[in-house]
Amino acid sequence: MAQHARHLEATGSQAQWVCTCQWRSSVSGEGTEVDIDQEWIDHLAFIYQTLEHEYARLADMLFDLGAVRFAGVAGEPEEGFTLKLHEENPLAPKSPIFLNLRTPDNPKPGPLTPEALELTGKLLYGRLHEIEGLDFTYIAGIPNAGEPIADAIMANLASWSRVAKLHLIKQESDGKRKIAGIRETDYVQGASVVLYDDLITQADTKLEAIDVLKNAGLAAAAVMLVVDRQQGGKEQVEQTGCPVYSLFTLPEMMVYYLIKGHLDAEKVNWAMIYLDSNTV
Repeated sequence: MAQHARHLEATGSQAQWVCTCQWRSSVSGEGTEVDIDQEWIDHLAFIYQTLEHEYARLADMLFDLGAVRFAGVAGEPEEGFTLKLHEENPLAPKSPIFLNLRTPDNPKPGPLTPEALELTGKLLYGRLHEIEGLDFTYIAGIPNAGEPIADAIMANLASWSRVAKLHLIKQESDGKRKIAGIRETDYVQGASVVLYDDLITQADTKLEAIDVLKNAGLAAAAVMLVVDRQQGGKEQVEQTGCPVYSLFTLPEMMVYYLIKGHLDAEKVNWAMIYLDSNTV
């Protein structure tokens, strides 16, 4: 999957590549509309023809489950969605994309099925083996959405007897949620931890988790995610020296759904301009 992300980066920014479909300046509101034709769709399909079968299966599964939702598609609100970032900035533009990668037993329930969670764990486990020099003693899910993902990883790590799971504590105060500590007390000082979560938009929760580990005498070896929305959160985390890896970037997913016929060029264009204009 990484090769496809590199291709998108090599061919230009989100705003640059989407102009091949339709471009309208996010600053002035003016621009030139370009008709998207079958030749361009065929070109995108050619890029993605080597998309690994299991990655494609997960992307299809997430769409079918309603875990990936788009404004104005399948009865979703035309005006877009409210995200966590709107808690701090209620006047921020609504997002044309909403991802709910939670399980039904989450305090904020989501549609992720055991089958989808199992496949997610399998693919994230595979990503672990692709990262050179990654050494870790523990894994931890960032609560609440990251907990079942970490459990799915542990199911694959059963043969790695030296790897254990830590549990981060999430607390709510004055209506705000925060990562506040670690449940366990008998961990090895100085050990490294791989953190798991569902997605990243901005980095607040990830930075809280990294700080909690640091204050406990542990180190964050990496943050691993299902989806990177590419709105600056990854770069914020990596400024701390902790690398970030994901199964998908949101632009990748949208290109794939465009090829599959789930989205039209206008929806993709709107979403890509939103991402390009709302990056921290």
